[in-house]
Amino acid sequence: METEAIRNIELMWLIRKIRPDHGTLSAFMKDNRAAIKGLFKEFTLFLKGYGLIDGELVAIDGTKIKANSAKSKHYNENIIKKKLEYYDSRIEEYINDFLATTDNDFKQQLTEKVSDYPERIQELKIIKKEPEETNKNHVCIKDPDAKSMKNNGRFEVCFNFQATVDGKHKLFVNYDVVNEVNDQGQLYSMANKAKQTILDQTITILADTGYYNLEQIIDTVDDL
Repeated sequence: METEAIRNIELMWLIRKIRPDHGTLSAFMKDNRAAIKGLFKEFTLFLKGYGLIDGELVAIDGTKIKANSAKSKHYNENIIKKKLEYYDSRIEEYINDFLATTDNDFKQQLTEKVSDYPERIQELKIIKKEPEETNKNHVCIKDPDAKSMKNNGRFEVCFNFQATVDGKHKLFVNYDVVNEVNDQGQLYSMANKAKQTILDQTITILADTGYYNLEQIIDTVDDL
């Protein structure tokens, strides 16, 4: 959106050449989340009213979106354990080197290196407390709602973006952003959102095997 504000001529005219950066756009969307969702629903109904969406066949799919967080800023119990073990081993190594040398300059270097680790260890212990207190199994420092997910064959800190698309002209019907690592628990929720948008109409839902969950399939069929 930030890029389009300085590239898309129609958009530049519409917003009178203002140039909001990604931080401003993110804050606006966060502060006006309910209104934006309402606007999206009204626009979908507008498209339906003009026959561009018929709501008879709707497909559900998801994709992973990388969060604004480096992998190094994501922690779980195993990562914290390994880092603490690494720090302890380095401290022990430096102490052994300190005791084995008679070079005062080298001893000073080792002392400076060791002095950095207690602060790092304390930081990890503080981070470790958060999952214990909130019943989470991970901590993401920069984006607390994000999770480590398998994305394109490797693990990255992501969100799971879900979308329902109408079969007539492939236009969006609804969407959601969740932090579940797979799609198995999303079928009923997304089908229900599509039904609420399309209103009084029977719809056929398509989804791939990633959504296979017998309980959710039964609930979806019963309610739709």
